[in-house]
Amino acid sequence: MCNRFRAVGREELIRYAREAFGIDWDPERPRYNIAPNTIQAIFVKDDEDKLVATQARWNLIPFFEKGEKAGTSFLRTNARSEEVLGKPSYREPIQKRRCLVPADAFYEWEHLHDGRVKLPYAFELNPTRPFTFAGLWERGNETRPPSFTILTTSPNELVAKIHDRMPVILSDENAHRWVAAGPMTKETLAPFVRPFPAEKMHCHRVNPAINSVRADTAEAAAPANTDDPVASAEQPPAQGELF
Repeated sequence: MCNRFRAVGREELIRYAREAFGIDWDPERPRYNIAPNTIQAIFVKDDEDKLVATQARWNLIPFFEKGEKAGTSFLRTNARSEEVLGKPSYREPIQKRRCLVPADAFYEWEHLHDGRVKLPYAFELNPTRPFTFAGLWERGNETRPPSFTILTTSPNELVAKIHDRMPVILSDENAHRWVAAGPMTKETLAPFVRPFPAEKMHCHRVNPAINSVRADTAEAAAPANTDDPVASAEQPPAQGELF
């Protein structure tokens, strides 16, 4: 799945939003380690069918969940693309509220020593540049902000070395089509959720400090010292981390 991603190239992201989508977006700061339940920018269509940037929490809360505990019983940061047309949480958003999630990398972990050691990898486009994930969003109300989830699919050859799923990355052309109004069926969904081509991506190990959801710094996201591939990550993750 995709439970962490990155959006750090501020000038590149601003330029990308403007040139690819006509959106005037000014990210507040670089985000090196975006984690579930944090507030993040997404691109959505407004009432005039224009793409705009808005803020939403990364953990979709369906409209039918009410009360203060809504969204706490189940984490919906990812939605399996094979299930979005049928699952109650996603049936309406996939038809009416598709969104784009801007990023410039996502993280996955290689598990060693029976899962006691986790080696984080950053997956980027080749060459590194901003892109968008395919997402679904839900409106907020008086007690909670809008929320969103990222679709996942089967992995390409690069990601498959580390994980059995990957987020749905959209080409710029498909990104415009993804948010265009109109019904979504099994046949029309299929072209969007194919794994992004492995030859257009690369990956590298990053500092194990990124394992902590609190480590949202350039140092934590820096490339790892791979001279000794596990020495810097021999200690099991500290207790209390989400991932």
